[in-house]
Amino acid sequence: MIASTEKNEMEKSSPIDLPVGSPSSPFPAMEPNKRSRELSSSSSSSSADFDQHNSSTTPIMQSPPKFLYIKATTERTLANISPFKIKKIIESIANTPKSVKVQRNGNIIVEVNRETHARNLMSIHHFDGIPVQVEPHRSLNATKGIVRCRDLKYCTEEEIVNELQSQKVVAAKKFKANKDGEQFVTNTVLLTFYTPELPETITVGYLKVTVTPFIPNPLRCFQCQAFGHTKHTCRRSAICINCGGNEHMEHGQKCLNESKCVNCKGPHPSNSPLCPIWKDEKEICAIKTKN
Repeated sequence: MIASTEKNEMEKSSPIDLPVGSPSSPFPAMEPNKRSRELSSSSSSSSADFDQHNSSTTPIMQSPPKFLYIKATTERTLANISPFKIKKIIESIANTPKSVKVQRNGNIIVEVNRETHARNLMSIHHFDGIPVQVEPHRSLNATKGIVRCRDLKYCTEEEIVNELQSQKVVAAKKFKANKDGEQFVTNTVLLTFYTPELPETITVGYLKVTVTPFIPNPLRCFQCQAFGHTKHTCRRSAICINCGGNEHMEHGQKCLNESKCVNCKGPHPSNSPLCPIWKDEKEICAIKTKN
């Protein structure tokens, strides 16, 4: 059984939200871009729909991302730009991308075909006259997989990452378990790959090891115990995870009541994997991960 503290860390680990260029970031630091690009447009009012960063601050990914996120950095948004103009601007920078998705707020997700196209997009800081920031998408460029290998049991997480960097591994997290009240490290490791497609196998030294998709546990609020949001965004009052009541929560008393799930009203705590609603949420997580 996975230790509760480790399990909570794993539940929170599904989004990848590390700043580009940080020591623990899956996105490598980038070099200054020496090449400038300029958009020419038939419209005199939009002859400079995008600009480039100052060469001293413009980074180039050592391993450019496949998915890029374009967002406005001022009160003006990209929502009112004509879809025809969006198409022309993006194609002038990155040829014809594999896909372009415009969100309701106007921010744009672009999937590029080539590394040079990613570099070109990363170099702009104006889009149709609107200041923008172009950065790797925080989750679409990476995948998480589980490997089970006895030979990795006594390897440190740092060693695993260093030895598997050539296979696009950027982070490793070892599972722990409890037995007879003692915690020990298992041979199961969660790997983060800097690639949108999860590999089926990896080579660990002289071994070929199967990689299975990591299915995160459902997102559950630690305050109201409901699924779909976190404690930081919850507007409800605190609910006991064991009995579903709130009378004793303010006093910090240990709950001695019978277990009752807040979500399904069954005779178990709200965090129980036996809960039918938890199972449904887990299946949804599996579908989202695999598709």
